[in-house]
Amino acid sequence: MKTFTSRNLNLLLLTLTVIVLLLPLVFQLGEEELPCPLCLLQRFALLGVALGPILNIRFHTRPRHYAISLFSALFGISVAARQVLLHILPSTPTFGSPVFGLHFYTWSFILFSIIIFLLALIFFFDRHTNAHPTNSKTSSKQVQNRRPLTYPAHILIIAILTITLTYAYATYRICGLTPCPPAPTEKFTTPIE
Repeated sequence: MKTFTSRNLNLLLLTLTVIVLLLPLVFQLGEEELPCPLCLLQRFALLGVALGPILNIRFHTRPRHYAISLFSALFGISVAARQVLLHILPSTPTFGSPVFGLHFYTWSFILFSIIIFLLALIFFFDRHTNAHPTNSKTSSKQVQNRRPLTYPAHILIIAILTITLTYAYATYRICGLTPCPPAPTEKFTTPIE
């Protein structure tokens, strides 16, 4: 892949991550549905997936940036699989409202599967991930050089930071400094004591 294409791919992945992170936030604030602890872990794993494209956009494309996203996606898929398996029996109550017939944790499992597949394709086809630098001085100098950010990149990075702070505040409001309740019952708009 060319650098231009690689950068656009990272912008696309970051855009999709912002959209996917906004959907549960809308349900959480609009429908006043509080997330369970496993849901929170899946959201923070998705924020970890977003860190790789942010580093690729800000600095040059590096395999270790993709690896951050890959490890976050592996963590996210394991948490989502655990939650799917907890609710797989028909007699077990589900958590949250379904979206297009599936719950958020099932969508998370599907999404993390797609992300892992796409990252594997990137590792396979992207020439930046297969490059072996011959001169270590040049490669370390390139790592330190920052790329100028485009306007869409600024917007997406600010959106991710805003979403991260919103999730951190909401998690603090739900859990405080103690372990999160297994199934929060209070509304987000009421003060939690």
